[in-house]
Amino acid sequence: MASPTGALGEPDAARILLERALEIRERVLGARHPLAVATRSRLGSLLHGLWSLEEARSQLARVLDLRAESRGPMSLEVTPILNLLAMEDQKLERWGEAREGFERALAILMKARGEEHPDLARALYNFGQLALDRGDVGQGRRQFEDALRMMIESAAEPVDYEKALLLNALGAIERRQGDPAAARQRFEHEVRSAALEPRRRRTDRGARPLSEATPGQQPRLFDYRRRGDDIVIARAPEKRE
Repeated sequence: MASPTGALGEPDAARILLERALEIRERVLGARHPLAVATRSRLGSLLHGLWSLEEARSQLARVLDLRAESRGPMSLEVTPILNLLAMEDQKLERWGEAREGFERALAILMKARGEEHPDLARALYNFGQLALDRGDVGQGRRQFEDALRMMIESAAEPVDYEKALLLNALGAIERRQGDPAAARQRFEHEVRSAALEPRRRRTDRGARPLSEATPGQQPRLFDYRRRGDDIVIARAPEKRE
C-alpha cells in the first residue's frame, strides 16, 4: 500500500501509511504474523532511508527479534536486518556495535552458503565502508580490492552494477591518496561497467563456486579471520594429498 507512494517521492506519506498498516495488522493478526513483521520491516527500511536513525533502529531491532524467534537466529532471513541495524550503528558512529552486526551476518552467510559464495564480496564491502568511516583508509581499500577480486573470480558473468560500486569506492580512495591517474582509470572502468547493463542483478543461479573456475583461472579459497580490529582475507592453506 505504501510502497508506490514512497517510490513516487513522498516518503512522509509512505511513513504514515505504513504506520497505519502496521497498527491494523498487529491489532487484527497479531505482532508475530508474517504480514505484520513484513510491514514493520518495510517501515524500518523507510526510516533508514530517511535517516531517522534511532526510530529505524528500534523498528529493525524488533523485526530481528521476531524473525529470529520464528525462523531461527541463524536463518538467512535474519541477515538483511542485521546488516541494516549495523548500518544504523555505523551512521551513529557506534563502531563496535556495527562491526558486531556485520560479523554476525557474515557468519550466517558463510554457514548457509559456504566460504566460496560470491555474496561474501558484499559482506566485505560493508567491512570496507566501516573501515573508511573509522578513518582506516588502507584497510578499507584492501577490503574493497578483496571484494572486487572475489566477485570477478566467482561470478559466472560480470556483475556490472556491483563492480561499478566497488570501482567507484576504490577510485575515490585513490584520488584521496593522491593518485589521480589510478583514480581516473578506476572511474573509467566503472563507467564502462555501469553502461553495459546498469540494472542487471546477479542471481544464485548465475554464480559459480571458485572451485569451478574456468580453464586458465586458478581457483582460490579464502580464510576469514580477525587481525586486530579488522576482518581480513587470506589464502587458505593448500590441501596436501
